[in-house]
Amino acid sequence: MVFLRNKRFKKGGSLEKDSVAHPDWMSVGDRESVRRGFRGARDKDGPDLLPIRAAQGSGLEPGKYGAKAKLGYISYGGKEIQVRDPKAEIFLGSGVGTAFKGDLPLGAIPAGYDSDGSTLYMISAQKDGTQALCNYSDARGEAYIPYGGDEIKVASFEVLC
Repeated sequence: MVFLRNKRFKKGGSLEKDSVAHPDWMSVGDRESVRRGFRGARDKDGPDLLPIRAAQGSGLEPGKYGAKAKLGYISYGGKEIQVRDPKAEIFLGSGVGTAFKGDLPLGAIPAGYDSDGSTLYMISAQKDGTQALCNYSDARGEAYIPYGGDEIKVASFEVLC
């Protein structure tokens, strides 16, 4: 079991079953979610990027959602994957970026879990003028962002708390 903001998720469980009515997340399919979603980053063209999570494989993967383009992306299996699932969720809470210095900061926002069951935390990282959102795995000590069609490993990032 993985605990995300006082909510239990079973490894391999479904997004719909495991996260229904969770107060910090709302379905992308709900028109209010984009309006109420946390503005976690900005694209290089200026539009807001919101933290999302979506089911992929047997995991629940964090990523980014472009409010203007109305498209979501996660990084998975070495690729940037477009999310079209209306069951994907936008983060409604609030947070601030805390520079990562080797230890997971207190209050880090757990946003999903990988296919191996390890918790994934929401991060923000700079890439070519874009402040991208995605995930950090404390179990592996690695952070990735979806960018330009690829899953890109980043060394410098902030953990959203």
